[in-house]
Amino acid sequence: MTTTLLLMLGASLQAGEPGTIIKSSELKSKPFADASSSGTVEASTRIDIISRQGAWMQVKPAKGSSGWVRMLNVRTDAASQAADSGIDKLGKLYKTGSSGSAVTTGVKGLSAEELQQAHPNQAELQKMNNYRSNNNDARQFAQQGRLSNQHIDYLP
Repeated sequence: MTTTLLLMLGASLQAGEPGTIIKSSELKSKPFADASSSGTVEASTRIDIISRQGAWMQVKPAKGSSGWVRMLNVRTDAASQAADSGIDKLGKLYKTGSSGSAVTTGVKGLSAEELQQAHPNQAELQKMNNYRSNNNDARQFAQQGRLSNQHIDYLP
């Protein structure tokens, strides 16, 4: 009995969580937008979800090599999740960090240390300042668009 249970658990860990690519996506070598591309995976392609990191999922198409795609481009299989046994869910929880019962998307922000060490990018700040308009430009724009000044009371 114990051996059978371990074999079933091992098989579910290797299978990964099934899913489908909902939007044609680049396969990235790492879970970063600027990582090198290792190919593409077309919409409607069946995949196994190997792992998750931030807003990325490492996936393995039936044909081809594994890679990372954006989480929002993947749909997990609700039908197969509903049919999963408790052992399968335990295996998926161990393998992917998700039992498949709920879907959430979250990306961590900056840590307190990263915020303390942050420095402004002066070149980007100058680019933003180049888009700034003055009062005279704003008035001319409003006149050309036949915009009018109206006083609106604040809501209580």
